[in-house]
Amino acid sequence: MPKKGKNPIKEIAEELDVFDDMLDALVELLEEKGIITHEEWEHTIKKRVSKKAELRSYRDVQFETSNREYVRKKGESEEKQSKGRHK
Repeated sequence: MPKKGKNPIKEIAEELDVFDDMLDALVELLEEKGIITHEEWEHTIKKRVSKKAELRSYRDVQFETSNREYVRKKGESEEKQSKGRHK
């Protein structure tokens, strides 16, 4: 999670780099042990990405719900302000 005072985009990018390094190290270790090949790894990734492209993620649904709620509340607030001005 981004810390105060730091650029959140840069911090997230740094975290992604760490995760990328961790995954590379894990796959490399699995390849060395003969558990998985690079081709199998890539095939599995492509399958998951394809499957997820067909599904809506919880994060997307959550974002839409919170966005809708924000718009609804904003509309109610503006309506109250408008009524207050017309009295």
